[in-house]
Amino acid sequence: MPKLTARFTYANVAATLALVFSMTGGAVAAGHYLINSKKQINPKVLKALKGAKGPKGVAGTAGGTGPAGAAGGAGVTGPTGATGKTGQPGQEGEGLQGNSGATGPTGPTGAQGVTGAAGTTGEKGVEGTAGSEGKQGSTGEPGATGEKGGTGATGPTGEDSAPLAYAHVSEKAKLSETKNVGKVTGNGEGIYCLSEITGTLHNVEATIDYDEAVQNSMIRATIGTGEEVCPEGTQVTVETSVGFVNAGELEEEDDPQGFFVTVN
Repeated sequence: MPKLTARFTYANVAATLALVFSMTGGAVAAGHYLINSKKQINPKVLKALKGAKGPKGVAGTAGGTGPAGAAGGAGVTGPTGATGKTGQPGQEGEGLQGNSGATGPTGPTGAQGVTGAAGTTGEKGVEGTAGSEGKQGSTGEPGATGEKGGTGATGPTGEDSAPLAYAHVSEKAKLSETKNVGKVTGNGEGIYCLSEITGTLHNVEATIDYDEAVQNSMIRATIGTGEEVCPEGTQVTVETSVGFVNAGELEEEDDPQGFFVTVN
């Protein structure tokens, strides 16, 4: 059984007094009121009835959560407090170094600077190799026919187109079919000297007479004494020869040949 703990409370005192009165006699109880308040007891008696504080009783089981109370009305806003004095600046702290910030956008391009002085001329480069010949371009379209020009002034009368002198010279240095050629001599080895030619000489042409020529015949004609064998007064010198290959090289040897000669 749980141990009884003495505790003086208003209810205990009232019950005790009631018990006392009931035991002393019903006559007294019948003629007076029952004590039902501490105010009906003399304070001294009440103080004497108060016993020593008993030990703490066993904690009772926690009661269930009561229903939530109705929400209270909004409280009245209190007056604004006075502005406090500004405090002294705090000591500067030694914070940790922050991370590097992101790279900012590129700024606008600056104005062009002043042109610098011209540098010294560099050494001449090595001459490059010649490029390959390009392909021939396509032929352009013919141009429009120009207007006919006016008749030009008459030029001076030209020289007579007929040769100044000509002749056929045989292998034996004989003249035939001649004009203005008076004399020819030969050395018998292909050297012919012509003289007594009328007029001023400008050029001479000679051609082998192939009716009398041999294979690989060659001829050379000059104005004046071309060979030492021709006498003084010679106006045209003609040399006839035969060409042949010797050791891979072309050589020639004097040889008498018949020919035609024309002088202008």
